Amino acid sequence: MKDNFGDTVLFNGIGTDKVVIGQSARMGSTSLDEFRANNEFLKEFNDESYDENKIYVVLIRDIMKLWKSGYIYELLSLLEDPSKVTNLHGIENLWIDEPISWEGITPLQDFATRLRNGYYLNNKIDGHDPIFKCGIEAFCRLHNKWGDVSWMYGGHAVFHEHISPATISLWELSLLPNVYFLDLSRLSNPKFLKWLQEKDRLFENVEEDFIGHFGDKLSNSNISKTLDLFWEKYDDKTNFLGNYKLVRPDFSTSLSHSTHFDDNNNRFFYQYKIALEIQNMINHIKNNNPRFLNFK
Repeated sequence: MKDNFGDTVLFNGIGTDKVVIGQSARMGSTSLDEFRANNEFLKEFNDESYDENKIYVVLIRDIMKLWKSGYIYELLSLLEDPSKVTNLHGIENLWIDEPISWEGITPLQDFATRLRNGYYLNNKIDGHDPIFKCGIEAFCRLHNKWGDVSWMYGGHAVFHEHISPATISLWELSLLPNVYFLDLSRLSNPKFLKWLQEKDRLFENVEEDFIGHFGDKLSNSNISKTLDLFWEKYDDKTNFLGNYKLVRPDFSTSLSHSTHFDDNNNRFFYQYKIALEIQNMINHIKNNNPRFLNFK
């Protein structure tokens, strides 16, 4: 099969000669790697030519959760490597990258650990605490309205590069009669295993909890909830963040316009437009495509 440019359509995934589950970064790839490692009959397909005689399963997920998890990953990377923040974002606190314990932990690393474990969800925020003061200064510098915020849509936060396991778009895949779709959150659903077994008997030897899907580790995590708390405090302008001018993407699952979405200078307008188009496509597949596997 050729795409619109005359190039052969290629597909990445794991599976058998009959059924292939699409695989791409941050779309259940870790779970699929473990699934293949635990089942010798499964093959890996890298840039394999599309075969109209095979059945393909494409995993889809909420695009704003995908973006948010990438944004959080990049934020943690910056906080846990203080030199990046110090060199790139002009942190004034001179001890920001100095160890505070014999283990060599820096204030920012300690702050990042607190974000990960939900410390600020269970403890009152102390604006005089040195770890918090150091961490929130870095946080505000990284989200400075007039600063470099490209990290919020770069690296792991480039959400639009991971939505298709093939060299054609989701829309084009949705038109193919042998391509099915599955929400990433249903990857470990026993009904999906039963469906696979109906398509290829090789899957009959797989145990019921065959794909130990790790779930969305970041967009639904303690750090995600903590960041939401910080932004709530910023928005009410009556607390420790009230004197700052900050920006961040609006990760509203409704994708409706929001004042949180940097109305002042539309810093994320391009990314928001892409996300809206992709989410509309995902919604269309879920609501209208007869090959969407709606396991509940």
